[in-house]
Amino acid sequence: MSCHNGVLRLTVSALLVCALLAGSCARSASDPTTVPGEPNCTLAAVQSTVDSFVRAYNAGEPGITDRFFAGAERFEWYSENPYRLNDDAYNRSTLDSYLAMRHAEGHHLELTQFGYTGYRDQDRTGNFTFIAANAATVTGKGAIDCDTGMIMVWSF
Repeated sequence: MSCHNGVLRLTVSALLVCALLAGSCARSASDPTTVPGEPNCTLAAVQSTVDSFVRAYNAGEPGITDRFFAGAERFEWYSENPYRLNDDAYNRSTLDSYLAMRHAEGHHLELTQFGYTGYRDQDRTGNFTFIAANAATVTGKGAIDCDTGMIMVWSF
């Protein structure tokens, strides 16, 4: 009987440790204090950048690339399946004209969900996912340069 109680205590202890660890991991993905010294990569900052970009895009504002996207040294890609893929997606110099063309065609972004997936130290990025509702519901992802607060990746 005491062996059974010992196993039960060990199992309960292990489950408690797992629950505490899982809780701290879940908090770190959404807690804005988990990226010390990186104010551009908190949940609030990343979501604010994304929301501001979407508003500017939908309003057809000019100069969106320079206002919201990282410079050539940190920009990675902007892809939109099936319209902007492969080499075009990696070409920052054509992004502003592409965004203006899509807006002129009547395209609007409506993000129905946003998820902050956290800070990644190896490339100093704040990463996120989103669901956009357009003609079809699509999922996307992106990354923010933590040093500048600018979008490096936008893909859907």
